[in-house]
Amino acid sequence: MKSAIFLRGIKLRNFRGFGPGRQTLAPFRSFNFFIGANNSGKSAVLAAIEKYLPLPSLKESSYSHSQPQKAEIPPLDFHGKGRAIFEISMAIPVGTFVENAETAAAQDRRQHVRPLLKKIGETASSDGFVWALAASPFNGPSRMPSLDDDSVRRSIGHQEWLLLWQAFKPGYSGGDLNTYIRDCLQIIRDRQSFDLPRVCLIPGIREIGPHGQPFDNSGKGLIDRLAELQNPDHDRLEDRDTFSLINRFVANVTGIPSARIEIPHDRRHILVHTDTITLPLQSLGTGIHEVIMLASLCTLNSRMIICMEEPEIHLHPLLQRKLVLYLRAHTSNQYFISTHSASFIDTPDAAIFHIWNDGQESTAKRSLLNRDKFEICQELGYKASDLLQANAIVWVEGPSDRIYIEHWISVVAPDLLEGVHYSIMFYGGRLLSHLSAGDEEMNEFISLRTLNRNVALVMDSDKNNADDEINGTKKRLIEEFAKNGGVAWLTDGREIENYVEPDCLQTAVRAVYPERYVKPYRLGTFEHSFYFYHRKKTESGKVELFKDVDKVKVARQVCSSDNSVDRLGLRTHLERVVAMIRLANGLSIDTSGVLTQGVGDDTNQLGIAVPVD
Repeated sequence: MKSAIFLRGIKLRNFRGFGPGRQTLAPFRSFNFFIGANNSGKSAVLAAIEKYLPLPSLKESSYSHSQPQKAEIPPLDFHGKGRAIFEISMAIPVGTFVENAETAAAQDRRQHVRPLLKKIGETASSDGFVWALAASPFNGPSRMPSLDDDSVRRSIGHQEWLLLWQAFKPGYSGGDLNTYIRDCLQIIRDRQSFDLPRVCLIPGIREIGPHGQPFDNSGKGLIDRLAELQNPDHDRLEDRDTFSLINRFVANVTGIPSARIEIPHDRRHILVHTDTITLPLQSLGTGIHEVIMLASLCTLNSRMIICMEEPEIHLHPLLQRKLVLYLRAHTSNQYFISTHSASFIDTPDAAIFHIWNDGQESTAKRSLLNRDKFEICQELGYKASDLLQANAIVWVEGPSDRIYIEHWISVVAPDLLEGVHYSIMFYGGRLLSHLSAGDEEMNEFISLRTLNRNVALVMDSDKNNADDEINGTKKRLIEEFAKNGGVAWLTDGREIENYVEPDCLQTAVRAVYPERYVKPYRLGTFEHSFYFYHRKKTESGKVELFKDVDKVKVARQVCSSDNSVDRLGLRTHLERVVAMIRLANGLSIDTSGVLTQGVGDDTNQLGIAVPVD
């Protein structure tokens, strides 16, 4: 099962906090987060989707919905006192626009008209979509204003409009250019449809209601629905699989493999069983209660558009991430989520929209760059002290190191996820090159460990050969970690790239620089093994050594293919880091290598020093 994409994008104008300037929210993904401060306009986006979508067909005669249009518009849905007509538009990808339109053509002519329809669609599009204005009681049937633009009329020539008209209306003849254009555009409009699933809203205030209440998405009636899944009738036996899925999530979020829920015969509670105890769900703490309720509601609603308000209420960042991971893997919905939480910013393949209000109107912007995400965190009031929220931290020198370490950890321990079980932070390798062991800045760097004691530090040795001494700064850091706990990892070669098999590394370099690459530089353990000779000629006619290699691109190329983690003792270092992460997450390893719950002694078989408070 996989989360889906039904709605591709919307535009808002004069709706609640959004003023006369059209705000574009696109493209949408399976998960879409609207992040901003209080009263910024996040809930307005969810309200527009939940109350006024899906749109009907653009053909007025097929005006029908899976959700009926509201007969009256609430006053609060208008922007400002003037009650300017608000607009809600929906995105149609150009490819979908063409596919819908070509169904109007005779079967044997579709391949001929497809390029013409593509030209029309691309001309009518903006932001990669053709936009349809919502049908509503206040502005009539849905329509596509962009098709009336003169540029669309000029997008293809006279003979092409005739060819398209004949494909749409075989057997007809006569007419002039205006007739062809008018008829073709009307047919194209009529063929556009919006087959969206039902939209459901999970409100910000949620509570599991008592037995006997009608089911809704605030938690009422949930006990009865779960009871039906637990003991389905003969023709609904597949419901047991859904109930088992929810139970696997319960085990995951509680950290207890044996944990499972059960609805007793009187349906008074949701009971949670473990090997040692049985308790009502509400006795496990508000966070567990909340996250299990949300996961259950999203599992019970299948192949829908789910609008969810502030799921982070009562949830620790780790529970927030576990919830999203579960929804991604085990539900088939598309999610639109308003939130104050920065924990969702790094959700893979999600669309993040920053919503803010300047006191007059709301503005929406899709956040693509790290700078955008930093601005969101600042607005939400997040500080550096939020490092405390990470279960374990791996400090690395720079972005290429991060790519290698995250990839190698996934090879050794694929169950550990960056952002859930651990975080990778940069300290900047040059910092250690310029500081002495006694510098005040070095003391401050060491004090970062007080933010999180479950930590690993990865340092390049920077040695020119095996017998070289490392500098006093790195010696001091290793001693501090040996004394106070954590993993200090000094590379066995010159730098992190020396762990990659030389041939594999040079293959990656050649792929990044195919036009310039001639041959590798030295490939020893203590060499800059990613240097290479390139085609630029010196005055002497020799090829020149190229040092300004983009290490990030090379790292991504290396990690895009299978490669060994058994060079120069790499696996041993990784196992130490993985063990630290497991311990930090309440997971240990028994003698058989099987994960078990809980932390045992003050040290472990891999030699990690675990400080005792």
